[in-house]
Amino acid sequence: MYSTVLSAPPDGLNRLQWRADSEVRIDLLGVVSFPPGHRGALHSHPFWELIFIGAGEGAIVREGVRQNITRGDILIVRPGERHQFWSSEGDILEQMYLGFSFDFDFEEPAHLRGAPIRSPSGAFSEILATELRASLEKLKRNDRAEAVAAARGQLLSVVSRVIGHITTPPADENGFEAKGSLARLAREYLHTNLRGKITVPSMAREFCLSPQYFGEVFKRETGLSIKEYQRNLRMDKAMELLGSTSLSITEVADAVGLEDLAYFSRLFKLRFGISPRQARTGGVAV
Repeated sequence: MYSTVLSAPPDGLNRLQWRADSEVRIDLLGVVSFPPGHRGALHSHPFWELIFIGAGEGAIVREGVRQNITRGDILIVRPGERHQFWSSEGDILEQMYLGFSFDFDFEEPAHLRGAPIRSPSGAFSEILATELRASLEKLKRNDRAEAVAAARGQLLSVVSRVIGHITTPPADENGFEAKGSLARLAREYLHTNLRGKITVPSMAREFCLSPQYFGEVFKRETGLSIKEYQRNLRMDKAMELLGSTSLSITEVADAVGLEDLAYFSRLFKLRFGISPRQARTGGVAV
């Protein structure tokens, strides 16, 4: 994706520089509503197409295969793939469509060669749907030029993540799709990095999300904020270490990423109602 590392440029400065060999383009953007019982024309595009169903129900027929669709669905159509839309008899089918192209300097992954492109699913789909719905509402405003400008940055962000979805092989039992939950992935990340100095913004960057939205999704799925979950996780691990190892209380605090012993003791007592020293002696104050 990047090439040409310059370590001794002509200006004599100590510089490291990478030139991107990639390009992402938005080729087409629009909103369309099909009346009830409509059968759209069979067509294809020379670019990729991302389609978000904003309202109604119906079906998409791709290369002769029908798939039912409903509000909130996200579809990805590959270049050259013939497709058409049908709206149900009782519904207006509204959709936002986004044509895009990308050029990366790598060999086409094997999973893209003629295989159908899977739709986003799980937490990833939920994230994209929220952003696409917001863009759709902007595009439906009266001042279309202003709406497109307002939606552009958000849509470029969406497209970049969709490209990552397209170019990543289908997940195996250890992958994102199999996990099916953003909160589950975040919990696993916290378990793996128990001693790390993790903040909500740093975690959000790992998942390519805004800190606010990342925190909202996590709390909706777990009932706890990320900081609350991290604190409980650390204290639970500390209780385990106090009961199963000979580590000193200072060493236990360090093992769960808390260097301040007084702060560690305060959090531990908030969690369990006893001090770390009492936990080590079976709840007896010493």
